[in-house]
Amino acid sequence: MHWVFVSNSRHRVFDAHEIDVPRGIFAEVCADVRATRVEMDGDGDHVYLLVQSNAEILGLGKELGTVQPGKRANLLLLRSDPTQSVDAYGSIAKIILHGKVLDPADLTATNSVGVGR
Repeated sequence: MHWVFVSNSRHRVFDAHEIDVPRGIFAEVCADVRATRVEMDGDGDHVYLLVQSNAEILGLGKELGTVQPGKRANLLLLRSDPTQSVDAYGSIAKIILHGKVLDPADLTATNSVGVGR
């Protein structure tokens, strides 16, 4: 999972200390849910967290947990790197949802492809 936390002003509001504070909190949360914090960092206007959950805990390791043939995965393919800018989420190339490849152009508020399975 890749989470990005952005200031609502989109101005530089995070300094090194303010990025380090959630580092400890996220470490505790990951430990509580038995997930692995892969990476956590940030810049002046955002903090990002990359977490790998352990599908084995749920007994689903043969079905999920990694991206490889034969396993289920929902993927969001971006044209640019979200660790460089949160704006990358505005450049979606493809979405794979419940095994179906979706074109972002087909997704609108009135066309709920894949929603609710």
